[in-house]
Amino acid sequence: MIKTWLYTRVLPAMYFNDVFDNIHNGLHSLQGRLIFVLLVFGAVMIVWGGYLYSGGEDSKRKGKAIWLRVAGGVGFALVATLVISYIQQVMGGGF
Repeated sequence: MIKTWLYTRVLPAMYFNDVFDNIHNGLHSLQGRLIFVLLVFGAVMIVWGGYLYSGGEDSKRKGKAIWLRVAGGVGFALVATLVISYIQQVMGGGF
């Protein structure tokens, strides 16, 4: 009786708790890396776009294109961060 209870109730629960903890920690780590890459890449591209925008007419077009790409990347990363945050809250974690 106790052996059956141990195999059917306790061990699977312990395994799934470890799995959920690993997923939660991985999502939190991914979210931190995503924000860091976003900040570094965004800062470099904004400076590069500003440098190009200060040039002639053709350079202004290239600078605007870079800024639009950065804005799109920032938007995508923010949506990904929000999705990761939502998954963490559903799993009982959060910040």
